Amino acid sequence: MNRRRVLGALLGASATVAVMGGARAATPKVPSLELIEIHAVQNDAGPGSIDKQLHEVPLHTKEKPFSSYNVFKQLDHKTLPLDKPVSYSLANGRTLTVTLGSVVEADAGVADGGTREKRYQLDTQISEPADAGKAPFLKAHFTASANEPFWVWGQSFQGGTLVLELVVRP
Repeated sequence: MNRRRVLGALLGASATVAVMGGARAATPKVPSLELIEIHAVQNDAGPGSIDKQLHEVPLHTKEKPFSSYNVFKQLDHKTLPLDKPVSYSLANGRTLTVTLGSVVEADAGVADGGTREKRYQLDTQISEPADAGKAPFLKAHFTASANEPFWVWGQSFQGGTLVLELVVRP
């Protein structure tokens, strides 16, 4: 091999190592929380309705607690990064706080053929915003799959209830 070929091979190899090393040093993408605030009401005076942008709700209307309501109206829709605790002011004046506790990596175990997906450990709490010393109204820990909605119910609001649809987006 002549000197140019050796030098070219060495430069190519060092560029490959630098690119590979750079890929390892890249920071992982921070997941986000998609939050949809919904007002659910039982309307006995007429037919029910579901806002057209609430794609997941119609899939659940035969199940409790969805079946207790027949009107679902979207109040808000936000996407928030989970790189730090997220606070969101609910329509009823309370505050939702969501913290990403940890990410459980996909398991390449033999039991399920390596198909188990990444899971997200979330701590949620709903509290009165003006009284930081008061115990939270609701405190819950969730384990969520990516792109799969989970629901937080039970916040009274204008003759119905607030429903929070939460989805972790990787």
